This record gives sequence, C-alpha cells and structure tokens, in this order.
Amino acid sequence: MGGELEVPEGWLPWLLRRLQNHVERRQPKPKTQRPAGYYQRLKNKHDDLNTVIKRKYALETECNLDVIRGKFIRFCHDEHLGDWRSAIKNCSRGTMISFTQHMYDKGRVRKRAAMTQYRAQFGMLYNKENGRLVDTNDRKEVLKYVDTLPPDRTVKSKPVLGVDDLLLLLNCHWACDKSVYPTERYRVQFALILLLLFSTGCQPAELVDAKRKQRDNPSSDDDNPSSNDDNPEADVDMGGVEGDIRLYDALCYEDVRLLVVHDPNNSVRDVLAMEVKLSHHKGHNNRPKPTIFFFTEVDDPIFCAITHFVTLALADNAFDAPSLTTPRRIFEERVHGPVNCTELHWKEEKLKTPIFRRYGSKAALPYNQLRDPLDRLGKI
Repeated sequence: MGGELEVPEGWLPWLLRRLQNHVERRQPKPKTQRPAGYYQRLKNKHDDLNTVIKRKYALETECNLDVIRGKFIRFCHDEHLGDWRSAIKNCSRGTMISFTQHMYDKGRVRKRAAMTQYRAQFGMLYNKENGRLVDTNDRKEVLKYVDTLPPDRTVKSKPVLGVDDLLLLLNCHWACDKSVYPTERYRVQFALILLLLFSTGCQPAELVDAKRKQRDNPSSDDDNPSSNDDNPEADVDMGGVEGDIRLYDALCYEDVRLLVVHDPNNSVRDVLAMEVKLSHHKGHNNRPKPTIFFFTEVDDPIFCAITHFVTLALADNAFDAPSLTTPRRIFEERVHGPVNCTELHWKEEKLKTPIFRRYGSKAALPYNQLRDPLDRLGKI
C-alpha cells in the first residue's frame, strides 16, 4: 500500500531497542526515602576530623601502594617505630627523610627518577591513611634531600618507530614469522593491534587487559571496617543500574562503530568507515574523557584496519543483521534511504565482548600474550 514505511532487513530489532531505551530515559527519577535524622547523623559523622573517606584508586595504583606500604612496614620494623599506621599518622619531616634514606640504603634503587616516584607514592599512601596531603614545605624538603643523594640521572633513549618500521614489522609478521599460534585468530589479532597502536598512538592497555593481580596483603585492609548500618552509602538506591557490566578494561564491540558511507568519488559502491572509541587511557577512572579515531578503507590490505576488524567480527558472528555473513556481503553493503551513512549494528550479547581474546575463552587477551609476540618479532 502507498504510504507504508518499508523497514530494511534486520532493522526491526534495532528500532525496537531504540524505542525501549527512549521510553526508559523518559521515566522519572525514583526518589530515595531517607530515615528521620539521616542528614544530621551524616553531618555529625563527617564533622569529626578522624572520619576519613578513603579514596578508591585504580588497580595499578593499588599495586604500587602495596609496594611502598611494604617498604614502610620494613622501615618501621627496622627502626622499632611500632605499628606502621600509627607511624604514618604521626609522620614528621624527619621520618620521611629517614625513610627516603632507608629505601636508598636497603633497596636496589639507583635512579633519581625511581626515588622521586617512591616519594610520590608515599605521599599517596599518606593521603589515603590520613585524609590530607603531605605538608608542602615537608614535601619540598624531601625532594631537596633526594637531590643530595648520588643516584644516576641518565635517561635511556626511546627511539620512535615510523611508517617504514610498521611495514617491516607487518611483513615479518605475515611472511617471515614461523611461530605457531594457538589459532590463526591470534595472527589477525596481533596485526590489528599493531595497526591500532601505530595509527592512534595509544597504549597497549587501552586495547588488551593489562591489569596485574593484586597482592594478598592483609595490612592493606581497614582495621575497623564499617558495617552497612552505619555506612550512608549503603542506603543509595541502585535502581536503574544495568546488570550487564563490562568485565575487562579492554576494547569491546560497543567501542567500535562500523559504518557504510557514501563515497563522492565512487558511484559504483559505497565504502566502509570505522569509529574506534578508546576509553581506558591512563587515569580514565578520574578523567573519563574517551578519544575517538576514524578509519577508512585502504587499498593495501596489509594496512587496512577495517579489513582485519571485519575478519574478527565475522569469526565472532557479531553482526546483528542475519544477512551479513561473508566479507563480500559486507563490503558490497549500500546506504539505504536519504542518509549519508548506515551503521552496521552488533548483536546485543556481543556489545561487551572483548575483540582481542584468549584462546578458547571469552576473556580479554592479557598483556603478556601481546608482549611476547612483540619481543619475538623484534628478534627476527
């Protein structure tokens, strides 16, 4: 019949999800009912100077704090200062300077940059335990004392790779590397990671899982953990929080948009474009500001990140449209309707799936399994 709207194949589930999300966003915010006297108790609790809200650091930072905490515990034991918590609460300028000298004498620190880093980590530990920053004058005196020590001040050179180096690495990876991977997916994954690293300048931790296992350190736990009855945060309404949570700080399908766009210079076929959102940069927990990069098709397949990505997506059966099952079908996709681009959507259950994964698992590829092929490739 005339006037009926024709919905392209595979678009109906996407339209229904968009409509459902639109309805959910228009729902009024649920009001939280607090018991009588709640706000007065909250005020009295935080008026007490001994009440400290301990900051939640990233996992990597917690690992660094465990290291500096262990060094300070050893210092307190050697100098008979008693419990380390009491020592850090009453930490004076002299204690910090003597701790700095103790680290230099007992440890293997030989670089000034390492001493400065340990000093900064101790300041974070001090802030976490006491709820306040180290006195500015004391911090400056410790830095001046570090300058009196004779550590090495030389800096290692860090050569920067260029396009020629990328071509050499990719040629060695595809043609010269005789190593056996668990599956050939690893070979495609590794090539795509190289292309993304060179194209965006990002860190490997933004693409793969680079978290370290946290040490089992009972001294890092609170001595007097508060119960839920006395914790104001326990009364927070959790309504509206999604149950499906990302398990890994790695690149997932929901971070990538694959688009079919009009090419003004080519009337025969439309071209593919890719939008990659990198969210897990250093310090992203405190500054959630993702960076978005755009990719287009490249004539040389060895440099085409879109070709590599489509290969992995097809292997994962990630496309929502049931007709997108072959490379030819994807690269021949056309823009429908009076729009300049058409997005190729992912299946709902694939959105939080890592793109770079371990063999035979849905877990994200760990950093060590990326580092080893890089080291091996550099020795070919």
